[in-house]
Amino acid sequence: IEGRGFLNGRDGSLIRCCFGDQCLTPVQALDDVVSCVTPALEDHVEVSLSLNGGADRSASLPFRVYEDEPVLRGLSPVLGSLKGGTIVNIRGAHLNHDEAVCRFAGMTVEASLVSASSITCVSPALDNDGDVLVEVAVNGV
Repeated sequence: IEGRGFLNGRDGSLIRCCFGDQCLTPVQALDDVVSCVTPALEDHVEVSLSLNGGADRSASLPFRVYEDEPVLRGLSPVLGSLKGGTIVNIRGAHLNHDEAVCRFAGMTVEASLVSASSITCVSPALDNDGDVLVEVAVNGV
């Protein structure tokens, strides 16, 4: 968690990372960053920070969990139009997530689930030809 004034002259011993109702001691607490290890979670939770042992908390942010890290094994076709519109089939494992997206040269497009091992994305229009980095994110980010 990044910010400012977390210690504010204190030793940081009362700082807690709160995942839903569960507040834990951070791995590291500096004035501008607090590092936390997530507990085992069953579902998405709100994450907040407490500077007084969990009694009060900061505004919360959503924290999304997923079971398995996606594994990419290939894509086809490997060529597409600069105008976009090419349906790209991406193969791998653990791709079955509600918020999966694809990125083509940093441009994000929605992914359509075919199976746990396959998604499709429609390539966007691009300005420059050549090799393009294709990425998949399963948390929508």
